Amino acid sequence: MNESRNGPRTTSTTAGKAASCRNRAQAILSSLVVVLALLVAVLGLLVLIGWHTQDLRLIQVYQGVIPMAYNTAVSFVLLGGALLALGLGFRVTARLGATAVGILILLSLVEYVSCVSSGRPRC
Repeated sequence: MNESRNGPRTTSTTAGKAASCRNRAQAILSSLVVVLALLVAVLGLLVLIGWHTQDLRLIQVYQGVIPMAYNTAVSFVLLGGALLALGLGFRVTARLGATAVGILILLSLVEYVSCVSSGRPRC
């Protein structure tokens, strides 16, 4: 009988099928990550284009809704790029993109708390 300490052995056919299913699922998830990353980055780019062309339809979802801030749009582009890099297997690039967003958010928070303006009145 083919048993080991940990119980009965699986046949190579069963193990091969399980590995094939895992590979297929992993490929589908990687594709989904890439598609979603591109959507996030494109959304950020559209808002940035709206800010530079002063097109309110690209900055604001509905009339009366607060428009997306410029820094938020930059963060969307950077995080979309970082997620894309992660989905394609570039972990160092993904970490650099996420770190850049963290620094941007931290600087925005310091600017908000200290009332130090970067060209626009706050306090």
